[in-house]
Amino acid sequence: MIDPAVKRGAASNSSPHRENKTNRKEKNTMLEAYPDVLTSKNMMEILRVSKVLLYKSIRMNQIPAYRVGNKWRFNKEEVINHLNAIAAQNLNKNRL
Repeated sequence: MIDPAVKRGAASNSSPHRENKTNRKEKNTMLEAYPDVLTSKNMMEILRVSKVLLYKSIRMNQIPAYRVGNKWRFNKEEVINHLNAIAAQNLNKNRL
């Protein structure tokens, strides 16, 4: 039987800041498996969103994207920088 405290993650000895840094490293490592130019399918996997939400985010200029013919493409470095900027903004808002 799993201890409820362990299941919730309460038994972790690491600080929340350390977990955030570890999570960022894991995400960057995960993105290394993707090509430098991402497809819509890649972005849906990375962001864990539906196609509808991805395209809505593109229309609202929430995600840096380029139209190539009738397909959308995403520069991986720009996406990483954009997501890091959003995370930093959210972190600053939470501190206030």
